[in-house]
Amino acid sequence: MVEYKDFYKGFKLISVKNAKDLEVTLSSFGASFRSIKLHGKELTLTPLDPVEFIKGYQGKTIGRTSGRIENATYTLNGRVANLFKNSNGLDNNHGAMAGFNSKLFSSEVYEGKDYTDVVFRYFSPDMDGGYPEDVFVKITYRIYENENKIDILMDGETDKIALLNMTNHVFLNLNGNLCEPIYNHELYINADTYGRVNERTIVEAWEHDECFDFTKPMRVGEHINDERVQKNTRGYDHPFYLNHRGKNKLAASLYSPLSGIRLEVRTTYPAVVVYTNNWADSSMKVLENRYDMNQLAICLECQYVPNSINTTPAEAGVFSKDKPFHEEICFEFKD
Repeated sequence: MVEYKDFYKGFKLISVKNAKDLEVTLSSFGASFRSIKLHGKELTLTPLDPVEFIKGYQGKTIGRTSGRIENATYTLNGRVANLFKNSNGLDNNHGAMAGFNSKLFSSEVYEGKDYTDVVFRYFSPDMDGGYPEDVFVKITYRIYENENKIDILMDGETDKIALLNMTNHVFLNLNGNLCEPIYNHELYINADTYGRVNERTIVEAWEHDECFDFTKPMRVGEHINDERVQKNTRGYDHPFYLNHRGKNKLAASLYSPLSGIRLEVRTTYPAVVVYTNNWADSSMKVLENRYDMNQLAICLECQYVPNSINTTPAEAGVFSKDKPFHEEICFEFKD
């Protein structure tokens, strides 16, 4: 079942409810999740106020690049990208003011027997936000009718050679209706190493550390207050390099013992950035009776390793006219 609703200043909400009582509400602004509900339980954190929603990253498609680009610059195919420096006045984060989270996408809906596709499109012109080359972006949310599963298909085309590193920045709380912070969530990540970050949240080394070892399910709150986790980030805000990637490989899982809801994540991307809502705005309402707070949500951002265009460009999201961009993220909820 598909429903449409005007939301704010020309952009609309599209709600898809399947036969298993999963209801997904999407926004054409930022090609984003506005809400994910299972059996009526809200599993995401987004601002109630539409103005705050527009300003933020919650639930949005992030691009052209995700995470921080060191010194807000890179060189590709002989062209230098000079990006906005919106992180400490030094680096670019999430595309800055020209990021996809701030763009109004066109939308189309295709209803089928087994799934419904909600397709968002956006044209990013040459030097949009400092990024070289024209890029055509398509984000498809595929909501399955008889499985509580959402596929996010991310596509890009260009006439030359360009860079994309898109992700979805959905803020999750599987406790339902944000009744408790995410300390009790049990997190598994199929990754032996994590990226230690410096004071600018730029990866400076790959390490193994018990505070970051989620190869066996561990409570998010187990080590979150450890100095090694708190240093520079006030919680988890680190990339994890996956041991395996692909739609048939489990990249990560998240489980709430309070609600009994489990999320399984699979992706074709090589990394997952874990972010635990470390810089919350306590004046922002996220439910009628709930204001935002640190660690009220967790993000599992499937993407290329941030800043890899400057470190390992062969694994950074470079694509071309002859090799279009295509990556996939799958969220499957179980209870």
